[in-house]
Amino acid sequence: MKREEKSKGSANRTIEEGQHQSLTVIGEEDRIVLIEWLNAAVGTKSYERVSKLIRNIRAADAAVDSALRDRVFIHVGRAGDIIPAEKRRRRREVDKLLLPVSRAFAEYLFHPRLTCILFDKRRWWFDLFGESVRSDYKFTRPNGRRVYEADAVFGVLRLASYRSLDRIRECLTCQKWLYAHPSHKKFCNSACQLKYFASNPSQKEKRAAYMRRYRIDQKEKMERALPVARQPRTPSTVRP
Repeated sequence: MKREEKSKGSANRTIEEGQHQSLTVIGEEDRIVLIEWLNAAVGTKSYERVSKLIRNIRAADAAVDSALRDRVFIHVGRAGDIIPAEKRRRRREVDKLLLPVSRAFAEYLFHPRLTCILFDKRRWWFDLFGESVRSDYKFTRPNGRRVYEADAVFGVLRLASYRSLDRIRECLTCQKWLYAHPSHKKFCNSACQLKYFASNPSQKEKRAAYMRRYRIDQKEKMERALPVARQPRTPSTVRP
């Protein structure tokens, strides 16, 4: 059974609870642990801080993508030419969105740790562990691993660096956090998807229109296949 509780400290963190590469080579562990922590921490101050960080990174990402598409950071002209006012405004807008992301990390402190493994070829194990923060929230996974707010933040940073943070999103129906695989996934399960379409008039109409097109396509395929199926078959030659 999962156990959740408010944390007063993060002392005596085990080696399995550190932030080391073996658990996060492709980000799989990060997405699993982060989603579990977010869904467990809803309503806490820890949750507010981490979810705000996710929103801020996404907003900055969107602004940077838009600015790059519009060539905001490229200025063609002679040295000393004045950069157009609109480009200067867009650059300030990006800087303004990046600032709260940078400031958020001042809340967290990570310590490096080198552990000697006696019965392993690797021998030395390097990792980082995060200090507890104010109003911290600790979530204990089924395997006993304790996850603090700093661990969730570390997962956010790594997923952002993998360009996968946009896949961490809330279900449109129940608002539970999920990992979008495939990337267009918007619901945590089929029940939430059906409930959303049933309660949303515009989506319900889109679904009905899709089903109408689907039935027409299936009917046309059957009509094309029917004459072929009715053609007499040529008897096969049987050799003695």
